[in-house]
Amino acid sequence: SEKKHIVLVNCKLSPTPKELQRAVLAYSLTPLIIRSVDSSENLFGGSSSSSEEEEEEEEGKQPKIVVMLRYPGDWEIYIDVEDGQGFELAKTMPANRVGKTGPSIDVLVSTVKQHLQSKELGQY
Repeated sequence: SEKKHIVLVNCKLSPTPKELQRAVLAYSLTPLIIRSVDSSENLFGGSSSSSEEEEEEEEGKQPKIVVMLRYPGDWEIYIDVEDGQGFELAKTMPANRVGKTGPSIDVLVSTVKQHLQSKELGQY
């Protein structure tokens, strides 16, 4: 029997066909941007800026996140907080524990929050 390799790009099949249930995810790249939530409390649990001047300053700094998997490696979360350092590795997670869809939004939020707090304390 001859083996065939099938490559799917930007494929979001829902539900996943049974023929692909055992497929191996070889590469995944998800770019994200953090934006303030329009309320008195933002996504990370802090209070939003109160003055227009602070809001304008914060608008310029929107952390960027890249969630990546490169087979056979682990899931990696990179964060760029626009401080001139570029993207920095913030966290890795074993691929066999996270699954094909990648880290949950809760994991991403807590990772970004920890990374931002570490940057403020000068630990990175």
